[in-house]
Amino acid sequence: MPAILLGTGAGLVVGLCNGYLIACRRMEPIVVTLGATLMVRGVSTIVSGGADAVPLPPGTMIQSLAYAAWLGVPATVWLAVPVVALAWLLCTRLPLGRWFYMIGSHPDAALLVGVPVRTAGVLAYGLCGTLAGLAAVFLLARSGAAVAVDGAGMELQAIAACVIGGVALSGGKGAVWQVMAGTLFIQALLNGLNLLGTSPFASEIVLGAVIVSAGLLEYLMRRVGSRQD
Repeated sequence: MPAILLGTGAGLVVGLCNGYLIACRRMEPIVVTLGATLMVRGVSTIVSGGADAVPLPPGTMIQSLAYAAWLGVPATVWLAVPVVALAWLLCTRLPLGRWFYMIGSHPDAALLVGVPVRTAGVLAYGLCGTLAGLAAVFLLARSGAAVAVDGAGMELQAIAACVIGGVALSGGKGAVWQVMAGTLFIQALLNGLNLLGTSPFASEIVLGAVIVSAGLLEYLMRRVGSRQD
């Protein structure tokens, strides 16, 4: 349990640092997040001593959770349900969630109506980092070994899930249930390609094509909407 909390806490710390640099120091988000990604992967490689994988001790609680089933449903699904529920509650019922939407739509206008843009921005990145750390714990449980570069490329899957779910890349639009639908679609697509014996490189091509197609569809819908207005 301490290791699980420390792993999730590490994500929180990195997220808060990113949020501070972006929201308070006005650095470009893409530069900060990609730079932090490279730094964290480098630290992970150093901590692991350059080993290809660091296996978990046998019989640990986290491994038992990864393959356990409660009422016929994998335990990890049950653990993810409250996370999704809390995300939905945040975005639909709490002021912080409304601040996120307002900042995404127009940060200057949000500042004029009294939204604490900097504080909300730091909290947004901190929350993102926390969830990334929690997802890493789930991934560790499934794989049974820690790999320094594990999870590389999953950021693109996250972007694809959001875009397919109708989340506007420009900000200010989206819903938790839409992201969940996009996530299920991406996972079903990748699993289907894997079962068909498709090369992982071909899977990356398909995933990239899905992202571009979804982004193009969003652009066309915005153009149609602007003409109707």
